[in-house]
Amino acid sequence: MALTGDVGAGKSTFMSILSEMGARTASADLIVKGLWGRREVRSAFISRWGDVPTKPDGSIDAAAVSRRVFSDAEEYRFLCSVLHPLTWDALRSTVTDDGVWVLEVPLLFESEVPHWVDGTVYIRSPRDIRALRVAARGWDDQELPARERWLLDADVKSRMADWVLDNGGTLEDLEAAARELYGELKLLSSVLLGNLTFGSMGEAEEFARVMVERRIAACCRLTPVSSVYRWEGVVCHEGEVEVTFKTIEDRLVDLDEILKSHSYDLPALMLQRPYKMSLKLRRWVVESCSP
Repeated sequence: MALTGDVGAGKSTFMSILSEMGARTASADLIVKGLWGRREVRSAFISRWGDVPTKPDGSIDAAAVSRRVFSDAEEYRFLCSVLHPLTWDALRSTVTDDGVWVLEVPLLFESEVPHWVDGTVYIRSPRDIRALRVAARGWDDQELPARERWLLDADVKSRMADWVLDNGGTLEDLEAAARELYGELKLLSSVLLGNLTFGSMGEAEEFARVMVERRIAACCRLTPVSSVYRWEGVVCHEGEVEVTFKTIEDRLVDLDEILKSHSYDLPALMLQRPYKMSLKLRRWVVESCSP
């Protein structure tokens, strides 16, 4: 899941809360800081600007870069064209298939959300509250509007997001919202795709019926296949029925119980997490498999 929000809306705080609850996190901002050390990135900006603003220690002067790009639409678009693709590549290489991942991406909707991101969260907050928060960072009255000048309108981002959270209240309110979201994300991330073969269509149909009736699987698909395999030193070639199904982790105990009646000595059960599955489909699987 990718997380974004208005400047000063509290997205970093929200991500920290989710991390404390067990979510695995990655920050686009931290990745961008590392990108400035790459030769091709510095070369791109030196070719355009003649130099790259740096501090005495040689690190990038983020404040100077911000002043330059947030005051000029062309420079802002150039910055995005260089950094966004590299940032998404780095985020993708960071994410693994296990657990709940939350990626903090400030310019989520201003860039092209990649296909492998399963869901998006947008945190918004009233402008006067956000102004107070960024003032605590030492920003003057002009910094907030300057940073938001080239960003999409809040209503547009609200329509694009899968979850929209309002952070105009207390820290306790934000923690409650994080707790609710994390619980839902854990369920959605627990969806599994299963594959199993049977020696006959009748046995496969009975397995599928029990799986769906007992809400162990949301659905099952039965497909006759021709299988070649080695068993007890002999190469066999015979017809089987392959059953593919969608389930959730909480139902694996019940699945193991059903497998005890499988006619094979070694049921060839395989489970994997989907590489890409829409939120609507994930929610349907979770609902269908919940007692």
